[in-house]
Amino acid sequence: MKKFLPARLTRRFIVLGLFMIMIPLFIIFYLGVMSSKDIIDDQTEDRALQVTKTLSNNTTNLFEYKSNILENIAMSERISSNTGNWTRAAITDLAVNDEFFQQIYLVSRDGHILHQTPTSHKGTDTLPSKLQPLLDELKWRRDAFISDTVLLNNGMPSIYITVPIQGEDHGEVQRGLIARVSLEFLQKNSKQNVLGPKGRTFLLDQNGTILFDTQDNESMGVSLSSAFVQDAYLGRSGTHYGSLLQEKALVAYSPVDRLPFLAVTSIPFEHVNAATNNLTVVLVIGFIVLTIAVISLLYFSVKWVIQPVKSLTEEAYQYVQGGEWKIKLLKEKDEVATLSKALNYMAGSLKEKERYLQLILQSFPFGVITMDPLGNMTSINNKAKQLLNCEKRRLKGKAISVLPVSLKDHFEACKNASPDFDGVEDEYLYINPYGRRLTLKRSSAPLLDEKGHVIGVVTTFWDITKIRQLEQHIQRSEQLAAIGQMTAGLAHEVKNPLGTVQMASDLIETEFQELEEAYDFKEKSSKNIKDALHDIQDEMTRLNHLVRNFLQFSRENKKEESIFDLTDLTKEVLQLLSHQMKKKKIYIETTFPKEKALVRGDRNQMTQAIINVFLNSMEAVDEKGRIHVSIDKVEDQYVLEIEDNGTGISRSKIKRIFNPFYSTKQEGTGLGLSITHDIVNNHGGYMEVESETGIGTSMLIYLKAYH
Repeated sequence: MKKFLPARLTRRFIVLGLFMIMIPLFIIFYLGVMSSKDIIDDQTEDRALQVTKTLSNNTTNLFEYKSNILENIAMSERISSNTGNWTRAAITDLAVNDEFFQQIYLVSRDGHILHQTPTSHKGTDTLPSKLQPLLDELKWRRDAFISDTVLLNNGMPSIYITVPIQGEDHGEVQRGLIARVSLEFLQKNSKQNVLGPKGRTFLLDQNGTILFDTQDNESMGVSLSSAFVQDAYLGRSGTHYGSLLQEKALVAYSPVDRLPFLAVTSIPFEHVNAATNNLTVVLVIGFIVLTIAVISLLYFSVKWVIQPVKSLTEEAYQYVQGGEWKIKLLKEKDEVATLSKALNYMAGSLKEKERYLQLILQSFPFGVITMDPLGNMTSINNKAKQLLNCEKRRLKGKAISVLPVSLKDHFEACKNASPDFDGVEDEYLYINPYGRRLTLKRSSAPLLDEKGHVIGVVTTFWDITKIRQLEQHIQRSEQLAAIGQMTAGLAHEVKNPLGTVQMASDLIETEFQELEEAYDFKEKSSKNIKDALHDIQDEMTRLNHLVRNFLQFSRENKKEESIFDLTDLTKEVLQLLSHQMKKKKIYIETTFPKEKALVRGDRNQMTQAIINVFLNSMEAVDEKGRIHVSIDKVEDQYVLEIEDNGTGISRSKIKRIFNPFYSTKQEGTGLGLSITHDIVNNHGGYMEVESETGIGTSMLIYLKAYH
């Protein structure tokens, strides 16, 4: 027993240690490698798909922009008096200075080339036969379009933008612009959308023909028959592992919106698997090092633990046989000192962890309050004090009654709840110290101990104002998307008949005056006819104004940005409307800052937006009403407030006043505030409305200050 017991114990200890440590380490290693590979593969696929969609969006935006340039030239051709020379000069300048265009034809309806650039051409040569179908399609389409792939005589693919020149809207095509797009420019422009040193980016037509390849010019015109081409042709985006141009690669694909093209990004397998292989090597080395460390630890454990146990066992055996105890035991004071040090360390560690948890709570971006079952606050973080506007007050240990009444309702609903209770959650309106209205969401739930007993209530706050504004913006965007096309078409279709009726009414008025002078009409009949004509002309003026609003609402105006003084702009608008205000005897009060209120944006659009707000205020007040205008700086924003003492707006209508076609006035179109809201949003600002029925309305426009 004296010789073999310690040896058996040593062997068991070593075997058990290896079994309990190495097997879990091996399992962790294997799972780590597999999960890391899946995560890296998913991230690579997501990144490749994101790059492909970015290429798709950039291509759509680029073609729309260049098409608009050609359409503007075509429109100028229609409305300009000196059409021919100007158009030739414009497309020549475009082809020479814009790398996007490789060649531009100005052709007649029957296919004769009137002008060709950058190679100057005059004569009666006809359009190449390969481009004749584009002209035929243009004549029946009567609208600009991007062509499918056209193969040149050398077999290389090409793309054309075709734009009609018409005498009137939707009229027959008299002439056309046919512009060949430079695939070399598209190739160079797309090299920024390449992943890795060996990654490639392609643009394909819908038949799978390669229009350009960022790595290899020789692949242009090659037709791909991979399954992903058909998938992308059906309007789907995704990833595909397979062979592309005799190279195994990860392929991400996405159709180009509103264009007959497919965007494709490829990454070679060796690049996709490089990160996983490197991670595997690192983990294998780590596993080997850890194995050596474990074996070394077991060896020294045997030396430092088993050997003392062996000595203690032999000493105990000798003592049983009547020998003396030779091993010195620790003195009592040493044990107490050791235990004291251990407890000291434990206490310090717990205090440090408590401090760390407090730092986490204070740094939490949401407000948090905890209360005991009696309703006393046990903790409250800085964010909660800020949201409740009580940063300077000491609230810990005080009753919940010092806080808003609504919090007490939350507390009462949770303090006696069972552990299975999910809590209560709602929203409420809050006015911050700067006077801005915020929408806060709060949630209260029972606070449980480790045994599942309710020991209090925890309440959380967070600001969801921007989320609610975004939801309203999304709702408005859906409305705009649904009616935008209708408004533009309706306005254009109505505008031409209105012009005809206007001209006819003017002609009738002129003819009637001549007849009235030539013949002796009865006075009453003459007056009735004149009144009817005036009614027609007044209604035509109102309809024309309505059509202009429709067109402005449906048209996306481009910003011409500059730095301007918001105070000066507001004064100019007041001067512009001063005559109407004097006529209605409206009293104006102004409070403007001494320094300049500089903002960045389109001055004309902001002028239109501010005029719309003033017109609404002027219509809301009675004669001898009052409008107060002020500009203040709040943090990094300027706030333009236009306050009137008019009829006010009910709370049920305030949320809808920025919706298109919604108006509180019977004769209103409902477009003025909608256009104003879009202009302010496009300038990075936002609008707020405060109103009370019978007291008045305050419109607030927030714009970022320019530094």
